[in-house]
Amino acid sequence: MRLSICARGTLLHLCAVTIAIIVLSVIRWAVPSLSGIHKVFPSNVSEHLSVNEFNAWRTEQANGVIARFSNLLLQNSHGTEAESAVNVVIVASGREGYFLTQVVAALLELQNTSTLDAAISICDVSETANDEIDRISQIVPRIKIRSPYLHDYGSYEGRIAKESNDYWLCMNATHNSRYLLLIEDDAVPVPAFGHLLHSIVQRMDSDQKIDFIKLYHPGYLRKLPYYFQVSLTSLLISLLLTVSVWRTVRWLPFMLTFAFFVYHFDVHYTYQLFADLRYALTGSAYVGISESCCTPAVIYRSSSIPNMLDYFTLQTHNNRSAKDDLLDESPFTSRLTDTNFVIHIGYVSVIRGKIVTLDAIRQLQKQSEHVFPF
Repeated sequence: MRLSICARGTLLHLCAVTIAIIVLSVIRWAVPSLSGIHKVFPSNVSEHLSVNEFNAWRTEQANGVIARFSNLLLQNSHGTEAESAVNVVIVASGREGYFLTQVVAALLELQNTSTLDAAISICDVSETANDEIDRISQIVPRIKIRSPYLHDYGSYEGRIAKESNDYWLCMNATHNSRYLLLIEDDAVPVPAFGHLLHSIVQRMDSDQKIDFIKLYHPGYLRKLPYYFQVSLTSLLISLLLTVSVWRTVRWLPFMLTFAFFVYHFDVHYTYQLFADLRYALTGSAYVGISESCCTPAVIYRSSSIPNMLDYFTLQTHNNRSAKDDLLDESPFTSRLTDTNFVIHIGYVSVIRGKIVTLDAIRQLQKQSEHVFPF
């Protein structure tokens, strides 16, 4: 008799878990995703090409976009720097891969569909003439930067120092808008970039204490508040299912259910589901405590930049740390968005001199290795 009751309870519990999985999948289907990964890395194309071939395909698509807008002046689309709340400055290093072309094409599309109200310019920090930058500068205004410092490009420390100094010089390139958004030349904005950026500007307008906000963080490095969110959500689901089936808290089914949903969330939904739900409900990106790394896209308050430059340039000469480390250790008030505003596509690291696995690829590979819902 007792065995029969236990078997019946187990079956009902499995049915309840199945219903919960279906509800979560429906929510994921119904709530638009902000990640943009599947647009930049469409599976019907990326799965059949090598990394280099796929990058060439993306570059071809980007060139087509730029050709459509080649006769339009960006200032005529949404005003000049003085009229825009944000000045988007792309740090163009002249790296191989035509990543800059893809970044500019994505920004052009956003600007010409009236979702991005910002002035755009290129901060050229390349040491030699670069055909890609020269071609793009015919459409997007270019600010040419010459570093007064000499660096040993053959050493890792020298490349770190050059990258940091170039970044600070680009930060000082223009202060005509209330905010300066520095985007690295291998960070493609997501489709919802314009709306997301507008919400961040509103947040910084309302909280004058914030000096800068990071708009990108690799998924595998996101810890707080994601760990808290997934643990609390899994805890509530497990508690609800266990009590509804067993009429009390049975620890074995409760712990097994909790472990399953933590795993299920981490594989199939990650932090993105929580960010998408918040944005769908509030129409605004959430910002929280800043975590260490990274700088593909950071928005700065222009009025804070002079003090920041004094600090960062001094720190760069003293300890030659990477720019993201200097930002993390600085006394300035920073925040981090709960969703990425850009997708990192630069699979060749200039600093390390080797191919790296992109965060977006990590996420896609992780999902492909599992069969839903496991």
